[in-house]
Amino acid sequence: MALRTGGNLSNIIPFNFDSPDSIKGELPGGEFSSSPLTLAMLFKSFALLLATFAASALADSAVFYCTDINWGGNCHHSPPITADQQGVCHNMKGDVAQFNDAISSFGPDGDLSCTVFKDFDCPSTDSGFQIVHPGWADLRTVGLNDVISSYQCYIEQGNCCG
Repeated sequence: MALRTGGNLSNIIPFNFDSPDSIKGELPGGEFSSSPLTLAMLFKSFALLLATFAASALADSAVFYCTDINWGGNCHHSPPITADQQGVCHNMKGDVAQFNDAISSFGPDGDLSCTVFKDFDCPSTDSGFQIVHPGWADLRTVGLNDVISSYQCYIEQGNCCG
């Protein structure tokens, strides 16, 4: 029985399953044979690769907010919030000043948990309001329409959309 891998490698790496104890294959320039121990190491390497990919995906998490309910009006997708930027306070000033006290929809990416505040500088005297994915398309329902002035986010694995 022959098995070929998918993608661009389909014409390069044919595998033959001759017995349950080993896999034999042909690579350009020679053959190889793999024992169950080698296969276990291969699967561990693959798992590490997936974990690395997942970590890089987390690094691209951001927040999306709009001036109208249901993700309408003027919208902004924040710069990525990376692991070293967790807990940093983002004020609605400067290039996003038009969003101060004007946000009606707010949604973090799937692995972020954000707290929004009615005042600038994410004041510690205000407990804020926590928002997770998919966020709120209509902040009127939670009494936060047109009052957000700052927010801070944390990466929380397993928070996502399943």
